Amino acid sequence: MVEPPRDRAVATLLLPEARDAAIAQLSTAFAHDVLSIDEFERRTAAAYRARSPGELDSLLADLPAPGSPRGAPALVSQPMAPRIAAAFANVERAGVLVVPAQLEIRAIFGNVELDLSEARFGLGVTEVSIRALFGNVEIRLPPGAQVENHGRATVGSFTSQHGSGSAGHNVRVLVTGRAVFANVELTTD
Repeated sequence: MVEPPRDRAVATLLLPEARDAAIAQLSTAFAHDVLSIDEFERRTAAAYRARSPGELDSLLADLPAPGSPRGAPALVSQPMAPRIAAAFANVERAGVLVVPAQLEIRAIFGNVELDLSEARFGLGVTEVSIRALFGNVEIRLPPGAQVENHGRATVGSFTSQHGSGSAGHNVRVLVTGRAVFANVELTTD
């Protein structure tokens, strides 16, 4: 009699050498600034808890292959916080970020600069709520992003400029909010 569950267990056995190789690849990615220290620690702990080769593969899927050129690391997405605030301060974000479906931005006597040109957006419409008082908010969106601007300004500006980027992007952004003695600028190019 054939015992399929036992055969499957042998086929998915995680060898110590595979775990060691995965941790070495994570260490290399960290050393080359592909992973932040928090992400490295999270993935290393998950590698030690992994029970199958598939679990290890998922931890390494977005990293450069072993032996790939140092100058060509994989892009690692970092989730953005759903609320960004600058009070008497400057906040800047850029890179391969994961934009939440609803993003709230507040600038009070402060400056917020977001370069979302390489960011990952979810399906559907991303809602961005902006409140600026004696401040500045600048958001750079991917070329070809569709922007619906419902922002208002009092003694300030709330503008969106659409570049000549590709219309193939399916990024849709709905912007609401108010600028009082402040500037809000959205660009797509």
